[in-house]
Amino acid sequence: MLLVCPWDLGSQVTSPPITEEDARTRLAEKGITEEELRDRLTKKGWDVDNLDPKRLGEFQQVLIQTVEELEREKSPQTAKPPSAVPAAKQEPVLVRDTVRIPEDTIIEKRVPQVIYGHHLFKDRDLKVFRQADDIKPSDSYILGSGDVLLIQIYGPAQLQSTYTIDNLGYIEVKSGLPRIALKGLTLGEAKRLLRERLHRFYTYNDDQFSVAIQTTRNITVNFFGEVETTGGITLPAVNTLFNALAAAGGPSEIGSVRNIKLISGVSERIFDLYKFMNDPRIAESFYLQDNDYVHIPVAERIVSIRGSIRRPYKYELADGENLLKLIEFAGGANADAYLKDVQITRYTGDERIVASVNLRDLSAAKGDYILYHGDEIVVSSLEEEVTQYVEIKGAVIKTGKFEYTEGMRVADLLDRSTLLNEARRDFGYILRYNQNGTYSYIRFVPGEALRNRGSGENILLLSRDIVEIPSQKSYADKTFIAIDGSVRNPGRFRFEPGEEMKLQDVLLVAGGLLPSAAEFGYIVRRKPEDPKKTEYLPFNAVQVALDASSPDNLPLQQMDSIYVFDKRSLEDDFTVRVSGAVRNPGLFAYSPGLTIERVLRLAGGFTFSAATNRVDISRTIIIENEPTRTTTYTAQVARDLNTIDAGSTFVLMPFDHIIVREVPEFELERTVYVAGEVKFPGVYSIINNNERISSFISRAGGLTEEAFPDGASLYRAKDSIGVVVINLQESLTKPSSQSDIILRQNDTLYIPKRQELVTISGAVNFRDVLNEEFIESGNKINVGYVQNKNAMYYVDKYAAGISESGRRRLISVRHANGRLEKTKTFGFVYAYPKVTPGATINVGSIAAKTEKALVEKEPVDWGNVIRDTIAQATAVLTLILLLERVN
Repeated sequence: MLLVCPWDLGSQVTSPPITEEDARTRLAEKGITEEELRDRLTKKGWDVDNLDPKRLGEFQQVLIQTVEELEREKSPQTAKPPSAVPAAKQEPVLVRDTVRIPEDTIIEKRVPQVIYGHHLFKDRDLKVFRQADDIKPSDSYILGSGDVLLIQIYGPAQLQSTYTIDNLGYIEVKSGLPRIALKGLTLGEAKRLLRERLHRFYTYNDDQFSVAIQTTRNITVNFFGEVETTGGITLPAVNTLFNALAAAGGPSEIGSVRNIKLISGVSERIFDLYKFMNDPRIAESFYLQDNDYVHIPVAERIVSIRGSIRRPYKYELADGENLLKLIEFAGGANADAYLKDVQITRYTGDERIVASVNLRDLSAAKGDYILYHGDEIVVSSLEEEVTQYVEIKGAVIKTGKFEYTEGMRVADLLDRSTLLNEARRDFGYILRYNQNGTYSYIRFVPGEALRNRGSGENILLLSRDIVEIPSQKSYADKTFIAIDGSVRNPGRFRFEPGEEMKLQDVLLVAGGLLPSAAEFGYIVRRKPEDPKKTEYLPFNAVQVALDASSPDNLPLQQMDSIYVFDKRSLEDDFTVRVSGAVRNPGLFAYSPGLTIERVLRLAGGFTFSAATNRVDISRTIIIENEPTRTTTYTAQVARDLNTIDAGSTFVLMPFDHIIVREVPEFELERTVYVAGEVKFPGVYSIINNNERISSFISRAGGLTEEAFPDGASLYRAKDSIGVVVINLQESLTKPSSQSDIILRQNDTLYIPKRQELVTISGAVNFRDVLNEEFIESGNKINVGYVQNKNAMYYVDKYAAGISESGRRRLISVRHANGRLEKTKTFGFVYAYPKVTPGATINVGSIAAKTEKALVEKEPVDWGNVIRDTIAQATAVLTLILLLERVN
């Protein structure tokens, strides 16, 4: 049932009338969802789907109050401005500056969105004990009716038995002995009481007596408030409150973790999830009793902390807890935290305000900083840049940063890093950092600085200088020669300028020619000074590979690309095609001398339907410089392809197409399925090509007494035809007629049971004569079949006639076999279709008039209607529902 709200929940409803969409829009403007409103009203004891009309006035007041509550909860909290007053003592130096940030500024949040403590239940860290023997209760466990105790006594007097605490709270250890009341005692108190009482009747030492709980009772705990699962939860009494919270899914996203109330009868206890996380032993103080209530209120003061902190999260603070306690909850600051400038962002008066707090001074003063709901605390990292270093890069054994000392020179740094053999000794440079943030380049000669430490090349270094020693390799051009084509290892090979290298050398480096290599290839030459100019130099690859003195063994230059052709790439790919009744039809490579027998073997041989006495060969006659023409041949081939005859030795030519025909009229068994009301339903083989419906019905033993021929249908899977409308009665009475359809492979013929009902639907007046429970979805009803009556008879008799939008000429009847009949008109005379069992009568309607036309024809003052009808009863149900219920 939809919940809707008025335009203004604090005032009377006025026109225009409220629609469901209007109500949702108004709720959305207030930031409230329909589900939230329903849930809150349900918790207040109101069933919005079953309102008593007499209580509508009372309900309206509750509704308005509930919406106002939700609206207040969702509106931003009005926070007080940042306070520079510590909780313990005033220290005016705590806040260094306060700045205002525009409302549209985005402040990055890197803390989880749930309150710290909620994760215990979302991550399922708390276990729920489903059986009493999962854990043994401690001495603080409170006994109750249904608990089973195991009492054991050793020594001269022996006893080992179990006792169940009865509904009155007693156990009876032995017939004739007084009963002992245990209900409401802790397990520890029960042990002491039983040891004292049984000492009167048994002889034993204290170490010869034991009491344990063998089975705990089941209890029901009721949860309400901001909890994931409200209502009663049944679980063994061995569970503590924290285990029960886990079973209920824990607090909701806005549920408190610091102020959870446990209500047992008239007593009430508050427990704190943060205390449990610091000391889980307190769980033993919160065992539950049957019918205890647990209430979780909304968390009141939530703050978040992020940055250089060990546990960035959202936290709920209790009274008296502020910044220092928050730091403690968050696990303390990281080692690199900058505590002299902790930023606190606060929302107040539609603005964000940022305050800076010196946490070190605050702690030294034994003060604190007051936090408010919604505060965001950021602890920055200490990123102190190291400045006393020098760095060396390039062609040295050890690169990186080195400690800077006063008076340090280039040679000192080169001694510690050691030049590589490839290092340039005639050139290096120093990258020097300037105070304005820029760098300067200072050139020097590394070799001279090492040889003559008193020379000007041994430059005095400053802190943060970067020394670069170039490598000789970085000044050498890297050139390659490429080879591709019919060689074993194509690729690129280094070619040093000035090196003498010939074509045969590259062929050998590339692994030599492949057996399929052609005799010729090309060198594609591009000159570095003119890369757009290209030369093509042909060579005989075979001669070059065999004879280094061949004139084709050309000297190479940088950037040459060599390509050796392959014989296979210079020849056409000749194929023959095999199709028809073979196992693997397709294209096969042609080779001279290929016969039909060989290519048919490649195609997997004949299928069992193949006609081996009729194998056709289609051949394209190709004569150079003349148009092609096609001719055909026919051969006879042995089925096993082993017998050598004239057909199997027929020599093929390129592009021949071998077609293996199937045996004429070859077909496997074809079947149809006859289902429904025949005497022998099932699968039947087609025994001739033109077997009809009547034949299959006869072979199936004929129709049963319950058969309904008029509803018979035929489904044809072939060619995706689907359902076929048939006239089974005519098929049986007039065999071989047009109605007696020929059945095909996989057809399904279905004859249903006799039907005695007729369906009426469409634009009729059902509701004038029938209760709502008789009318199905789609505005239709089912009635009994009356023999030899037309459609209008049923509409008048059972449906109270045609509605205002309906038309007689639009009455139609769809029979059970799918055939559709429409009403025929002759001037003012109507010929209505006859109705058969199982048929559906539909009364069509004309298009409805537009809303505008209806308003102009009959204006309605909806404001008066609403005020006169429901007055103060708006807001939760749709207007239509309220009108119906008030009426």
